[in-house]
Amino acid sequence: MSKLLRVLALVLVLGLATAACGGGGGGFSKEVRTEFMSGCEPEAGKAFCECVLGEIEKTMTEAEFKRMGVDAFASDDIPEEVMVAVFGCIDKIEIGG
Repeated sequence: MSKLLRVLALVLVLGLATAACGGGGGGFSKEVRTEFMSGCEPEAGKAFCECVLGEIEKTMTEAEFKRMGVDAFASDDIPEEVMVAVFGCIDKIEIGG
């Protein structure tokens, strides 16, 4: 995996780990969305992070998303769902802030 993709995936994992700390059941709550964006947006930009979160929301429940965040943060493996979302949204990365 290229260094750029690895860095982006790790940024997203940090966003997932942050999001795993908040929210309740049934769909992606505003709190979880906000926490994810606060962990992702400073490094990768709003458009990219919103795209990735939208892609993840299509395939996972909030509980699965939270569980993945904790598991991903605790390991060195990037979850497949995150990588699929990264590849699907890579054209939205904001370089140079």
